[in-house]
Amino acid sequence: MFRCANRWWILLGAVIPLASAGAATFPLELRTNGASASFRLAMDGLEIHFQKEPEYAGRGVVRSALRVGPDPQDYLGFACDLEAKKLYLDLNRNLDLTDDPDGVHASRGEHWGSSFEDVVVPIEQAGRRREIRMDVTIYGADYGRYAVKSSWEGAVEIGGRTFHVAVVDDGNGVIDAADELRLEARKPGAKKPDPAAEVELQAPATLVLDGEPFGMAYGLSADGKTLALEIAPKPAMLAEVELAGEGIERVVLQDQDVAAVFLAPDKVLRLPAGRYRGGVRVRTGQGKDALLWQAWGVSRRVADGARETWRVGGPIVSKLTCRNAGNQLVFDHALAGAGGEKYAAVGLVRESLGPPKLRVRKDGQTVHVGNFEYG
Repeated sequence: MFRCANRWWILLGAVIPLASAGAATFPLELRTNGASASFRLAMDGLEIHFQKEPEYAGRGVVRSALRVGPDPQDYLGFACDLEAKKLYLDLNRNLDLTDDPDGVHASRGEHWGSSFEDVVVPIEQAGRRREIRMDVTIYGADYGRYAVKSSWEGAVEIGGRTFHVAVVDDGNGVIDAADELRLEARKPGAKKPDPAAEVELQAPATLVLDGEPFGMAYGLSADGKTLALEIAPKPAMLAEVELAGEGIERVVLQDQDVAAVFLAPDKVLRLPAGRYRGGVRVRTGQGKDALLWQAWGVSRRVADGARETWRVGGPIVSKLTCRNAGNQLVFDHALAGAGGEKYAAVGLVRESLGPPKLRVRKDGQTVHVGNFEYG
């Protein structure tokens, strides 16, 4: 998700006319090993009291549940033996962990948490049954994460353009803002995704694509193997935002159930008023010297009728910071945009470039490189 601009003039406009007309429904097929998305494993206050359990290696046992539906009773109980690093799933939901041989998983690798790969979870809800595949990591009694590796995928048309879409459900069988939607303008004939071209969104009810709003509706088939994605033009009151940033190549913004994606940002962005959070992608240089930079966590409020300046995007400059920490000087080196937001090269996972290398010079000569003491 992203969002951007340098200078914004917000003008409340009338309903923006739409070039597309009519709704269309696209069937997305379930892929057991498809796109992946990570979710927090909410274990607070969810301890399950099983009637029968296996013999554990020690007292460090976490008992909790995976949500597999929208209602409180829609859960799948599990226990994790932290010492033996074993996971026990109550697949048949009878509160007996000793009669589910397919639900027993051993942790792999030397990860300090208990990590379990390719855990298959059956989900039944209102006559719908499907299986999802996930990796589960449990760090202790209060915190864990699970990465769902199953998704519904297919080609869709939005605003006259073709995209590859992947939808990842958190497991409760209801597609909403808690789930993830991947959007990629894939080149014709390409079979593999291009990470640099992919946009990750919280599954929106409204998608604004380059200034055109569309309603998004999600419907699961009875067997859960197909997700019908309905996309329809959605007349809406949009604000006009004048953008004056340098080198801004892509803007993605998210506000609850609204996502605004600008794959070819103009000087004027059109989007509904709201509180957005997202990121900005900037291109610097030309030809073989061109580089892509990404900023995350950029937040901004777009208000009806307001006029304001938002400095973001290029130019991107190297920024060196120094702070006192006891008897030490702590240096950091980052790349900052016009509004102070931090950037990282696309493909890197951190914004900071790390501490710089220091050279101590005296009378024009380098006398030391690296750490040093002073005072």
